[in-house]
Amino acid sequence: MDRKKLLQILSIGLVGFISPAGTAIASGLAYFQQYYSDIDRIWIQMLLIGPSITCIPACLIAGRLCVKYGYKQLIVFGEICCVIGGLLPFWIRSFPIILFSRLIMGAGTGLSGTAATGLIYSAYDDVRLEAKVQAILQAAGYAGALAFTILGGWLSDIQWNYCFLAYILVIPAAVISVLYTPPVIKEIKEKKIPIIVPIEKTAWGIMIILALMSGFAAIFSNNISGYTISNGFGSALTAGISQGFLDVAGFLGCLFGYAIYLKTDRWIIALCSFLCGVTYFIFAGTASFAAVCIAATAFGFLVSIKAPLTATMISEIQPSSTMTSVCGISSLIDQLCSTVIVLSFTKIFTDGTSGNERTQFLAGGVGFVIAAVIALIFTLKYKRPGIEDMPG
Repeated sequence: MDRKKLLQILSIGLVGFISPAGTAIASGLAYFQQYYSDIDRIWIQMLLIGPSITCIPACLIAGRLCVKYGYKQLIVFGEICCVIGGLLPFWIRSFPIILFSRLIMGAGTGLSGTAATGLIYSAYDDVRLEAKVQAILQAAGYAGALAFTILGGWLSDIQWNYCFLAYILVIPAAVISVLYTPPVIKEIKEKKIPIIVPIEKTAWGIMIILALMSGFAAIFSNNISGYTISNGFGSALTAGISQGFLDVAGFLGCLFGYAIYLKTDRWIIALCSFLCGVTYFIFAGTASFAAVCIAATAFGFLVSIKAPLTATMISEIQPSSTMTSVCGISSLIDQLCSTVIVLSFTKIFTDGTSGNERTQFLAGGVGFVIAAVIALIFTLKYKRPGIEDMPG
C-alpha cells in the first residue's frame, strides 16, 4: 500500500480518534460538581451526555448532507464544530453557555463520525478492506478516548476547567482531513435520498441489540469519576487511569474484533454482552482499585469487539448506497439509548448531589445479561448471509 493510501486511511482513523472527545471532562466531572455546587447533579451529567443528545439529529441528517455537500466537507465542518465547542468553555464560566458549547461539540462529532463511516463504503470496493478500515476507525476511537480521558483528568487536577484544553488535539486531525480524505469511487446514482431509507429487519435487530450494549456501556464513563473519588481510590487522574486500561483493551478489541467475528459468527454478540455484565458485577462488589483496573481491561476488550462489527454486519445486509444513512440511524439509536439509560439511572440512583455508583453498575450488569439473552434469541433466528448473498 503506497504512502498516499496510508495517509487517507490515517485521515479516516483520526476522525475516529476525535469521536470520543466528549470524554475529556469525564475524569474531572466530580470537580465540576464541586465548582457548580448549586446545580443539580443531573445537569452536571448533562455536560458529559449532552453531546450525545445533539449527536442524535446530526447522525440522522449526515447521510443527506453527504450527498449534497460531500463527505470531506462534512467531516471537516464537524471537526471545526468540535474545536469551537470544545475549547470555548475554557474561557467561559456561565454554565448554560458551557452546556451549549458541549452540544455544538457533540453535533460536530456526530456529523464527522457518521460521514467517515459512510465514506468507507463509498471509497473502497473490497469487503475485507472495508472491514479493516472500519476496525481502524473504531480502534482509533478507543485511542482517542484514552488520550482525551488521561489528558483531561491530568488537566482537571490542575484546575477544573483546564480539561477543555484537551480539544487542541482536534486541530491537527482537521488539517489532515482537509489534505488527505480519500475520494469517493462508488458514485451515488440518486442525488436525492428518500426520507425513509429501506432497512432490512435483520439490520434493525442488529442495531437495537448493539445500541442496548452501548447504552449500558455508557454507565462506566458517566460514573467512573464519582466511583473512584467516593470510594477513596484516588483523584480524577486515577479515574482517568482506570478509563485508560479500558481504552487500551478497547483498542485491541477493535483490531481483533473482525477476526473473532469470522470465527464465532453472530454468537460473539451474546457472549460479549454476558461477560460485560459479569465485569459490571465485579465493579459493584470490588473494594480494590487494582480489581477495578482488571475489570476495566476485560470490559474494554469485550465491549469494543462489537464496535467495528456494527457497520460490518449491517454492510452484509444493506446496499453500499444506503450505508451512510443507515449508519447514521444506527448511531442515532446508539446515542438515544445511551442518553436514556444514563439519564434514567442518574435520576433513579441519585439524591441530587451524589449518586450510588455501585448500584448503577449492578443494574447495568443485569441490563447486559438481558441484552445477551435477546442477542442469543436473535442469533438463533437469523443466520449470517454468505459472501455471495451480500448486497453490492
